[in-house]
Amino acid sequence: FEASVAIVNNDELENFLLANLLSYFGIESTCFKNLSFDVNDFHLIFIKDKILNENVKKNYDFIVMGRHKNTHYEYFLTLPFEKKDLENILQNKLDKVCTLKFKTPYQNNVLLFKQNDFDATLFFNIIEKQCDKNVCINSFSQLKQELSKETYRLILLDYELIKFDLEQMRNLLSAYKKQHPQSHIIFFSKEKVRDFDCVSEVLSDVSRNDLITLLRKYLPKA
Repeated sequence: FEASVAIVNNDELENFLLANLLSYFGIESTCFKNLSFDVNDFHLIFIKDKILNENVKKNYDFIVMGRHKNTHYEYFLTLPFEKKDLENILQNKLDKVCTLKFKTPYQNNVLLFKQNDFDATLFFNIIEKQCDKNVCINSFSQLKQELSKETYRLILLDYELIKFDLEQMRNLLSAYKKQHPQSHIIFFSKEKVRDFDCVSEVLSDVSRNDLITLLRKYLPKA
């Protein structure tokens, strides 16, 4: 199937297992902890039953997943996941839409802003080998300029670079995330980060393999 899928769930293991099953059918997926994105940007949306019940009032055409079968929903995927059950749902849901070309709103893949020049060069070389259309910056003015004129799937930032002007950076990144809800912002930090709801993850020590795993998680075709 040629389709793009969103997984809305706060259980990382379940997300990993479902994403792996979807990749078996050639489907890329992006994981979210909540519905902070435009549902129209995806062909299918899998959502955990608890999150659906707590947050959704409108009747969207979601595929609900949970441990206890609920016949109230037209499409329900029971945990633990079975490949055959998933295949049946995909065939029923995608037969009419999988030939449609998925339009991405992104012009670029990765924006990188690292404190150390050596790390920046090392990280950027790894990123360039995984995907194209990436930019490495080294100043706040460049960061503001890029976020104002370009769209990125993934933004990687050293928290040390922005923590001395937190209010301005929080406003800048929050505004960008609101405008581009499918973009993901990742902080590199050895200390605890607070009050940045726009950030998808905070990572401390990142090895070469960790970075590649991160890119493949948020850039399905990387």
